[in-house]
Amino acid sequence: MPDGDMAVDAHDLPLQGVSQTGPGTNDIAIAVGDTDNHLTHEVHDAVALRIDLTADQAERALVIDAQDGSTTSVEFRSPTRVEEVDGLPAPHRG
Repeated sequence: MPDGDMAVDAHDLPLQGVSQTGPGTNDIAIAVGDTDNHLTHEVHDAVALRIDLTADQAERALVIDAQDGSTTSVEFRSPTRVEEVDGLPAPHRG
């Protein structure tokens, strides 16, 4: 929240997806939950999207900054390095 307050919209729910809400917009939708408990949170006018890493380069959270100064953080339950995730190619380092 831009005034320094913190709010938790969802806790301990599976991440379903992160996507742009539509063509020509900087709004981002974050969908979490399952069939019984589902939530979509929108970040309006996103200006930056980054991955927060642990000291050993495991992905800890997705962080989205908005034009109004607010920050939305999607924290992962178990930080994982990309090369440890099944089905995803390891990043090319060259």
